[in-house]
Amino acid sequence: SSPASPFFNYTKVYVPYCSGDLWRGTNGDNAWGLPMMGHRIVQAIVERLISDYGLGSGAPQRLVLTGGSAGGIGTLNNADWIHGRLTSLGVQVKAVADSGWFPSWGSEVKPSNDDSVTVDSYRTLMANAHFYAHPGCYAAALANLPEAERNQTWETSDAVLGINVRCGSGDAMMPHYNTSIFVRNNRFDNHHGFAGPIIDNA
Repeated sequence: SSPASPFFNYTKVYVPYCSGDLWRGTNGDNAWGLPMMGHRIVQAIVERLISDYGLGSGAPQRLVLTGGSAGGIGTLNNADWIHGRLTSLGVQVKAVADSGWFPSWGSEVKPSNDDSVTVDSYRTLMANAHFYAHPGCYAAALANLPEAERNQTWETSDAVLGINVRCGSGDAMMPHYNTSIFVRNNRFDNHHGFAGPIIDNA
């Protein structure tokens, strides 16, 4: 609210976290009875801002996408989709991800005898959420698989499932970003703390 803020004259759109899926879900009908549509919610909001509120019409505009914790993960995962949708409309898109940078090596799909993170648990999550994965990250990782495995899905291939998991992490997506993203982290747990060396060397 301070006139000194660079965002003082911006229109602010607050979206409560309501999907339980890190803003990555695309599945409205699942076995849990809990629609997980975070990515679709982001898409719908952007389209509503375009159609009803003049986003992308008139004078050049700027949009800053930001979120903290789960919202920070959502920022990292949706920034490039928003960038791709709005750039042609003359909107400059940038992002600030706060406490949403988790390293991919802390989210690997592991053997089923690991009782903390298992192939089965990730597959169950995917079955219910249908996570959106950064297209550039996903395509690049898929190209590194043996040809016979590239045509499989997360349902049949542990490697493809692993790609979907990793392509929700900042370090895996970073080489493929088109959006300028400022990353800020609070080191509130050990898993999160691993992100420090990535950011320091980025």
